[in-house]
Amino acid sequence: MVQEREIMFKDSGYANFLIHDIILPCLVYIMGIIFLIVVSILKLSPWNVIEIFNNGKYDLSVLESKFPNTFVIVCEVLLVMLICYLIVRRINKNNEFHRNGTGYLKWPFWVLTLVGKLLGYNSINTVNIPIWLQFKIYKSSWWHTRSLDQINIETVEDRVTIEFKNAKNSSDVVNVILVDTYPILGKIPETILTRYDTLIVKRELTSPGNRTFNKYFVDKSIAEINKLYKCSYESMNIFLSTNPFHTKRIVKGAFRMNGRERHMGVSVFQSIGEKHIYCEPHRIIK
Repeated sequence: MVQEREIMFKDSGYANFLIHDIILPCLVYIMGIIFLIVVSILKLSPWNVIEIFNNGKYDLSVLESKFPNTFVIVCEVLLVMLICYLIVRRINKNNEFHRNGTGYLKWPFWVLTLVGKLLGYNSINTVNIPIWLQFKIYKSSWWHTRSLDQINIETVEDRVTIEFKNAKNSSDVVNVILVDTYPILGKIPETILTRYDTLIVKRELTSPGNRTFNKYFVDKSIAEINKLYKCSYESMNIFLSTNPFHTKRIVKGAFRMNGRERHMGVSVFQSIGEKHIYCEPHRIIK
């Protein structure tokens, strides 16, 4: 974990993301804190400062005599922070979080959302974000993906195959493998493949690695996954190599509403290591 963080901070793309998307907007909050410190040293209050800038037109300091001192201080701090938030939100209104897609962004979803919202972002670029985190972003109502919606992507109609393999022993878990931009069947541990029933939706790409849009692949993936909700399975393991355009539509079509016929747990497996083995599960729906 320590080594992973060291690599992350040495990455110039990640450093660029921190500077432009986080540190620069945070300067507004820092200025607000400095303002509070200065007025405290000068034994003024934000009410006095507002009164000075309005040439005494509004005598707001009278509020201090009507409320306890602690309450007034809390209100002053909240007022300044609210003003800072509104300024930051106005600045980032048309910007995307992780706008350049530089640096591999692997944060817990709640941290990503908290930081993004405090800095006034409503949209996020999902390039260089792990697939399990993309799932949570597309599934959430907190985030838009403006850049993904605006990109024109080539549409193709290559062949799609569907296969279902039954495990030797029955289980309440089912594997779902969506093969899109590159083959992944050889990268999933055999113990997982043989232990559970497995649904495979495979796109027969003539040029692996190319990111193109195939509506039939998306529609069949959604339809086959939704069929599983009618079965007796309690949990679903997801393995996929889908491009962001397909991932977003599949999530919205099959996972945005928690449960169709009934509730089912969902885990998305992330590929890790130099060989990109799918052995790191992340619980998306509990």
